[in-house]
Amino acid sequence: MIFKCISTGSKGNSYLLISDAGTLVLDCGVSEKAFLNGLDYDISKVVGVCITHEHKDHSSLADKIKRYGIEVWQPYLTEKKIDSISYGDFKIKCFDVPHNEVENRNFIIQNNGKKILYLIDLEYCKYNFKALNVETILIECNYQEELLDRDIPNLFHKVKGHMSLDTCLMTLRANVSDFTKNIILLHYGSGCDITECVKAIKNEYPEINVDYARKGETYGI
Repeated sequence: MIFKCISTGSKGNSYLLISDAGTLVLDCGVSEKAFLNGLDYDISKVVGVCITHEHKDHSSLADKIKRYGIEVWQPYLTEKKIDSISYGDFKIKCFDVPHNEVENRNFIIQNNGKKILYLIDLEYCKYNFKALNVETILIECNYQEELLDRDIPNLFHKVKGHMSLDTCLMTLRANVSDFTKNIILLHYGSGCDITECVKAIKNEYPEINVDYARKGETYGI
């Protein structure tokens, strides 16, 4: 399977999981041009879109994508809570995470025996998925405590809605298993030296491939 980053960060988040049988989109907070370019202007292989929450850097393109005839799952909107769905050969289960009092659902994705954990825009994760033997963890690492500018206007939202490196490491300790092969860092922002974050995590997990998502880049997972 291939993981592709269309965009990551506060200006927009959208990612692709590409299997032989189709493509699953995770979040769509980007321009239509960026979205289509990320798909090489071929929407025919998209089996579905899963959106975590209402903030525009994750959901802005949802209505337009629906007009393409593509199914979009927004579990944070449904009155009758549905916690799982299938798109093509992807099986997706959602769970709630704290994001500054905004309804947010993150995902566990299964595809042909592989399991992927998608953690983004959360203060912390209250669940432990170690027993699931997840192979790939896509996880936010938004800032480092020692580099955080505490005078920024959105400080409260940043610390109550996003994970620091310390919290990222704590979350990984609760979820990395002997089956985990890949850790890819997402949604890094101001107050984050992402290469240093990669080094810190790699130091703790030297046997695991650790990287960070970059616009337009693809990663084998």
